[in-house]
Amino acid sequence: MKSVYCPNEITLIQNAHDINDDESGTYYPVIHFMTDKNELITKQLSIGFNPPMSVGRKLSIIYNPSDPGDIVTYPKIQLEVIPKLLTAIGVTVLVAVALDVFEIVNIIPN
Repeated sequence: MKSVYCPNEITLIQNAHDINDDESGTYYPVIHFMTDKNELITKQLSIGFNPPMSVGRKLSIIYNPSDPGDIVTYPKIQLEVIPKLLTAIGVTVLVAVALDVFEIVNIIPN
């Protein structure tokens, strides 16, 4: 995995004023993976980091077999953690509203 460096807009303005600050940019990883049909896919991620991710680091992804360029990085977070978190928040709000409707507790001011 390599990274493509993109300077931040502020860095471009500062460099126009002769201030050397090239560490404030963002590094977008470029990943390589093999599909189940033995196709080598190369894709630059849309999520950047600073400092850059190390070369050779392994990354979990899920890809669409009909369009291997359509990938999901960090699938556990996006497909497990976030939905469970949103469900927990929704249930909490639902319980709070139900308790307020039945006047067990007064959460929402009248």
